[in-house]
Amino acid sequence: MLLNRATAAILGRSLTAYTQIPRLICVRSLKTKDKAKAEVEANQLLDKLYDEVRAQRFSEIVVIQTKFDADPRYFILANAFNSRHLLSGTEMINKHYKNHMKSENQNFANLSLSREWNVLDFHSVVVHLFSEKCRKHFDIDQLWAVGEKYDDQCQQIDRKLQQQQKQQQQYDPANAIVV
Repeated sequence: MLLNRATAAILGRSLTAYTQIPRLICVRSLKTKDKAKAEVEANQLLDKLYDEVRAQRFSEIVVIQTKFDADPRYFILANAFNSRHLLSGTEMINKHYKNHMKSENQNFANLSLSREWNVLDFHSVVVHLFSEKCRKHFDIDQLWAVGEKYDDQCQQIDRKLQQQQKQQQQYDPANAIVV
C-alpha cells in the first residue's frame, strides 16, 4: 500500500495508522520557478479536473484552497455512490488526464486503488474520492476548512473576540473604582 507523507500529514497520523487509506495514483510535474505561471497552471488544472469529477457524477464535491505557496494548492473532495462507481470514476479521471491534459514533462505511477478512498495526486491539485462512510469517518472537509467566512466555529470564536475587544475598549481605567 502506497501512502505519501503529505496525505499522512493531512490526516495527522503515522503512515501505518490506517488500512483503509488508498494507494495513490501519483502524477508529478516538473516544478516551475515562475509562481504566477504555476498559479495559472494550477487554476487551469483545477477547472479541468473539477469538470471531469462532475462529468463522472460524483456527489458532494468540495474544492479547498490551501493557504501555502507550496503544492498542493487545491484539494477536490467528492463522494462516490458505491465502490464500483469509485473505481470506475477514478480510472476515468486518470484516463481523461492522460489523454487530454498531460504534457510531456509529467510522469505517471502505477494505478492502485482502495475500496473506500482513492487519491489522485496531480501535484498542484489533489483529488480525494471517497465512499460516503469513509468521508464521514475521516472528515477532511473540516480539517481543511479555509477561512472564517465559511466556517461556523471560526465565526463563533470571532464574535466572542469582538465582544471581548468591545468590553476592553469600553473599560476606562481612569474611571474605575478600586475596592
